[in-house]
Amino acid sequence: MAEAQRYDVDAVAAPIGSLRRHLRARPTDLAFVHPTTLERLISDCLEDEFAPCEVIHLGGTGDGGVDLMLIESDRSPLLIQVKRRADILGPQGLNVVRELNGVLFREGLARGMVVTTADRYTRGARAEAVTRTGGLVSRYEMRLRAFDDIVAMLQLPRRTSSHPWVPYLAPLRQSANAEWAEAVASYLDGPPS
Repeated sequence: MAEAQRYDVDAVAAPIGSLRRHLRARPTDLAFVHPTTLERLISDCLEDEFAPCEVIHLGGTGDGGVDLMLIESDRSPLLIQVKRRADILGPQGLNVVRELNGVLFREGLARGMVVTTADRYTRGARAEAVTRTGGLVSRYEMRLRAFDDIVAMLQLPRRTSSHPWVPYLAPLRQSANAEWAEAVASYLDGPPS
């Protein structure tokens, strides 16, 4: 009888699709996900929620308080700070919100989001999220997402395709240009992983 494979949620290189499936069944394991992997997971979830968009991972040592930047074609960038807490039952304090507000002000941007594995935010953090900064008053937007919000994000349907060119190649595959279409598809998909 084969031994069941153990899933290591705190691995830096955890496959995001598998991790999402695992966390749907065991959401409290969010407390053990490696911080860098959590940033990648949140990036993946945000790409599903805000599609079409691009989420750029900026996190790491010296990231200046910004882990992700979400780019939508018709809006200003959304700067995101992701916080993993081992104690999911405690509140997230106001410092992380205040720091992201400082980055928004410094960069002249008006949109931010803090995502935490904590189950809630303190009253001070919630108050800080409605602070208006300088000339950005009319455009200011700070979103606060906690544990239950992450669990809801994990449930989002996956993007149908990360290869937007696929529908355009289908007619070519059925024509006299089928060989050419396969070569283009192979090039666009990149080298096999």
